[in-house]
Amino acid sequence: MFKRVRREGPASYLKVCAMLVPKELKFEHSGGVKAMTDEQLERGIELIKEMLAQREAGANMSDAQSELLDQHAPPGRVSKPVGKQCVAERKQQIEYA
Repeated sequence: MFKRVRREGPASYLKVCAMLVPKELKFEHSGGVKAMTDEQLERGIELIKEMLAQREAGANMSDAQSELLDQHAPPGRVSKPVGKQCVAERKQQIEYA
């Protein structure tokens, strides 16, 4: 439903989105990294390393998908830079071929 409203009535969609945002937002500084224990710091570093590894794995997967899609691209077609939209376009080309 939201997708349809976004396409058919972007002004109404933005109005609803704006109503969801609080008018006033207060932030309180709580000491940050200096207030964290050694265990909390170590866990935070572990989580960051895991996220970076997942991002790297995702980037490698995108490269592999791009190579596979390039193999099925129509002859004479110049490859575009890899991106989510380009990968989706190539998938559609393969489906319609």
